[in-house]
Amino acid sequence: MSPSPRAALGLYRSLLRYARSLELSDRDYVQQRIRKEFELSRRIADQEEIARKMRKGQALLERRSLV
Repeated sequence: MSPSPRAALGLYRSLLRYARSLELSDRDYVQQRIRKEFELSRRIADQEEIARKMRKGQALLERRSLV
């Protein structure tokens, strides 16, 4: 089963919420990196690649390690 756009949006929002909790010196960089990665991934049509990126994002969020 392929990830839904709703799941991707939820992950995006969760990552941005986490980024807002970081210290000021890291916050802007992490938010920009998240936005850039999601913008670049928007054009991907391969469902397996999308699922891989979603798993990677979820793992980063669970580890609380984005950089």
